[in-house]
Amino acid sequence: MDFNGIKAVYFDMGGVLMDVSDDYSREAAVRHALDGPIVREFLGSEFQIEGYIEFTDAMIAARNGSDYLQEDAYRQERVEFEKYLGKQVPFSVFQEKFWRQIDFMTSCFILKPMVRETLQTIQDRGLIIGLISNVFHPAIIYKQMFTKWEIIDYFNPLLFSSEFRFKKPHRAIFDYALSWHPGLTGSDVVFVGDTWHIDVAGALDAGFKPVWINPGYQDDARDGVPVIRDISAIPTLLNLRELSVI
Repeated sequence: MDFNGIKAVYFDMGGVLMDVSDDYSREAAVRHALDGPIVREFLGSEFQIEGYIEFTDAMIAARNGSDYLQEDAYRQERVEFEKYLGKQVPFSVFQEKFWRQIDFMTSCFILKPMVRETLQTIQDRGLIIGLISNVFHPAIIYKQMFTKWEIIDYFNPLLFSSEFRFKKPHRAIFDYALSWHPGLTGSDVVFVGDTWHIDVAGALDAGFKPVWINPGYQDDARDGVPVIRDISAIPTLLNLRELSVI
């Protein structure tokens, strides 16, 4: 794939810029969410947490198999919680449950090695840096994490599907990401992602130049798409140390 003349590098988030620690599991997050004092009092001692975990897994599986529209996490989770309980949930109860789950989830986020160094190299070469990420929860959560990690200022755009409504691989979110910079076209942009059918397929459909992060892949390309192990390979792959500032 020819990377001459590129003007921007856009990234996916999970599996590319960050990982989740071994402490995380969906079950652990749900148990933490339901362990708040307000929630425990509301649910009572007869509540069967295992049944709710099974219900949650089924709802997430159905959600992941849906079309390209991104649901609003807060509304969707409240609807599903009330559906399971068969009754309305007071605001204070759901608020505690929702944010305890978010706190647990974000405590398990880990910035991958060499992310800051790679972003700085890209920025130093005068290239635009952007992010297009599918997320179910409010974007402010991830923006806070990026601020904590001191990488938020590298990105323009910083685009999360939970704000935009459409999610990858729908072309709308890729096209919208280009609108931050008038004159920028898909062929000007390298998109780095770790999921073939979402990131690579979506990028190709939008005319971007994809790079696939897959640590387990043995070859350096698949169907003409470059394959790398992690983000640290980007500067060498794109010959950024030799490019003139655009």
